[in-house]
Amino acid sequence: MYCSELDLSQPFQLPEYCSIFQADVFAVHKADDIANNTGNNIKKINIYVNSQEAIKAIISYRITLENFLRSR
Repeated sequence: MYCSELDLSQPFQLPEYCSIFQADVFAVHKADDIANNTGNNIKKINIYVNSQEAIKAIISYRITLENFLRSR
């Protein structure tokens, strides 16, 4: 995960069994979590994802870390 405006570069190690879809959804979730907890009073963020399926899943379904881990 990378954000030049926040001087943020953060790698995440996911389990080997995770699919690319799961990794994309996890990355969006973490980006949202980090942006909302920076204390910078961010009003708008852009998250770029190249997975249309992940975007559709996020829009249509509230994904939690527990759901993510159970879906393996």
